[in-house]
Amino acid sequence: IVLSDIHLGTSGSKAKEVTNFLKQHTCDTLILNGDIIDGWQLQKYGKWKKAHTKFFKKVIKMAEHNKTQ
Repeated sequence: IVLSDIHLGTSGSKAKEVTNFLKQHTCDTLILNGDIIDGWQLQKYGKWKKAHTKFFKKVIKMAEHNKTQ
């Protein structure tokens, strides 16, 4: 699975939808290809949400699971 342009830190981020997608799919390799966090918008407007944290928790859980296999 390759993910890009999620733009965490913006109000238009689809973090919840991407997290739900990851919950429904498994993969051997997860590639975060860029623009995962939108630092410019985050710094300017401070729009970090719980859904953004949940996305990273899911990614870490996937990484830990793959590491044990």
